[in-house]
Amino acid sequence: FVAGMLASATPCVYPMLPITSAILMARGTGSRQRGRLHALVYCSGIVVFYTLLGLCASTTGTALSAIMTSAWVNLGFAIVFAYLGLSMFGAYDFQFFTALISQLDVASSRWQGVSGTFLMGMTAGLIVSPCVGPISGAILLDISHQAASGAIGSGFPETALRGAGFMASFGG
Repeated sequence: FVAGMLASATPCVYPMLPITSAILMARGTGSRQRGRLHALVYCSGIVVFYTLLGLCASTTGTALSAIMTSAWVNLGFAIVFAYLGLSMFGAYDFQFFTALISQLDVASSRWQGVSGTFLMGMTAGLIVSPCVGPISGAILLDISHQAASGAIGSGFPETALRGAGFMASFGG
């Protein structure tokens, strides 16, 4: 939970807070109670997104750890980051999943109720993942390592629930 609170204070997440607040209040249509409901549903969407990540990490065991510690995977990440860095220096204009982002925007504006707000929360969890990646990645690797070693449970349900619970508290 503390790691999630610290991750929320990163420079790339912080600017999203006023925008998110404005959107949630607009969805609440002036009523404080409806605004609070939408804020709770939005946060629930984020928690569900991170819970699903924790569930995946706890059920894959050492597979996630083996993939993320592979030299070839790390080299691939380094190449991707260098490519994206060149875009930040103005070498070219890079648009990331423009069609997907457009579809998610249309879907969230079409769903005006709490289901749209929930979708916005899950999307926000995905969007801020690169910002909180080092922290959430370390937690996910720890979960997969503990699951593989049997440190967080002896059977599938207990292991899966503990891993999901770790990431749910991070998202909360």
